[in-house]
Amino acid sequence: MRHRRVLPSFVSFLLLVLMVATGPFPAGAGGRPPKADAYRASLDRINARFRTSADRAGRATGARFVPITNNFTVIGHTDLGASDTNGDVWVHGNFAYVGTWGDPCNGLGVKIIDVTNPANPVMLPTRVGGIAGTSAEDVVVRSVSTALFIGDLLAVGIQRCGGDPALDDDEFGVDFWNVTNPAVPVHLSFLGLTHGGGGVHELDLFQRGSNVYALLATPGSDFAPSDMVLRIVPAQAAWLEARIDALNDGLEPLRSFILPGGSEAAARVHVARAAVRRAERAMTALAEADPVNPAALAFVNRLSDYLFVLARAVNAAGEGDVLWQPGANR
Repeated sequence: MRHRRVLPSFVSFLLLVLMVATGPFPAGAGGRPPKADAYRASLDRINARFRTSADRAGRATGARFVPITNNFTVIGHTDLGASDTNGDVWVHGNFAYVGTWGDPCNGLGVKIIDVTNPANPVMLPTRVGGIAGTSAEDVVVRSVSTALFIGDLLAVGIQRCGGDPALDDDEFGVDFWNVTNPAVPVHLSFLGLTHGGGGVHELDLFQRGSNVYALLATPGSDFAPSDMVLRIVPAQAAWLEARIDALNDGLEPLRSFILPGGSEAAARVHVARAAVRRAERAMTALAEADPVNPAALAFVNRLSDYLFVLARAVNAAGEGDVLWQPGANR
């Protein structure tokens, strides 16, 4: 893997990190992560559906695919080389930037397309962010102006893909390029965030004052907090548990089910509790398919319990809890 330069000081980072992952990924077919197999299966189903739709429209089987449109008009088209799987698309000025994802993993980086004439888009010969053994699915370009950099800044999320053991000690993260002149992109820096796997999946850039910030989602199995990566940690759930105990000390023991009501303030806390419970269910479902930070699961569980006890404490200062009365509404 090529040499990684230290990120210059013109970009400051605010990392909003997805709190996901609990362990290493088991290998799928051919040494690929299981998500790669699932992704390929999804692509095969989509392509099969497209072929079926085109055949029903009268296209001869095996003929070149022609897009079928409903309620919109195709102005221009390019197959972008038809050699890999395309990822996200970002349009900035007269140029489109298309990320790539490949199986087998091929590290083809980001394609740059001149769309000055939308009827005749032209893919430029130079790609950016092409690193062996990685995908470059998500990309964003923003015009920024700081004391040290003025121009168009491209950020591309670099994720590990494939099972090449030579990458086990490498870093994966976000790659930065100067695309003020898209025909001659200039590599600025690389910021590694994960070791041996993972990387950056979703990202965005924005400027506030004299700083440019990157928002980065880093799925993976490493949940250790650091100066660059914010994580929920067990101590935060423990803090909530202590607050629950402190509130309960001043409340009467529960002898009936509590209905979500009482004062307006308590009712609002119950609404918040219900929202947190929905988030907990979503996180639990996510954990069945992807790694999820166990400290985050514990925290959201304790948070919903804290809000339940807080609503009781708010009502205790007024008219008391609204208790369930069996048969009261018959």
